[in-house]
Amino acid sequence: LFPYTTLFRSYWFGAGSNSKSWFVMITKKDITEKVSAISLQVPDSKIQPFIEDAIRYDIQPLLGGALFDAVAALEETSEESDLKTFWKNYVQPFAIASTAARFFALYGKNATQFGVRELIDDTSQGVSDRGRGEIISYYQEIANEEKVRLLNFLNFQNWAIGGTSYFSTGRKSIKPAFGIRAI
Repeated sequence: LFPYTTLFRSYWFGAGSNSKSWFVMITKKDITEKVSAISLQVPDSKIQPFIEDAIRYDIQPLLGGALFDAVAALEETSEESDLKTFWKNYVQPFAIASTAARFFALYGKNATQFGVRELIDDTSQGVSDRGRGEIISYYQEIANEEKVRLLNFLNFQNWAIGGTSYFSTGRKSIKPAFGIRAI
């Protein structure tokens, strides 16, 4: 369940359970601070679906119901906790990179009218198809690196944050899928 407000800053999340929690996961401002190719000129309505998709299809399944519910229940306070530190250092960078990769891959060439420009002969033009492909590849690679970093942290901690174990008995151990296969 992901209804959102018109201010683009608030979401309701229901992750696996029927309970609803309130938490601002990521905002356009968070994204524009980390992704220089996306400017604040991008309308909220254009980037919002990609934030929702990144959270729904990348973050929620990766964390599982219990850990996602715990993160979604965080309040925006100045009070630091192990769970909030985990969110800021591991989950949020992955969510931002995943959103950026989805935005450039799925929004298409129209992304160039919102600030993705390249300089050619002292003039500014929309990024070429090849340049856009390189941007997509770059942010997909960053998202994969952040995902591996997040999983390595969780596996090192045995899925326990702040003394609470979030490893569900039905969950299989998640390992990054990479390697060399014999032909």
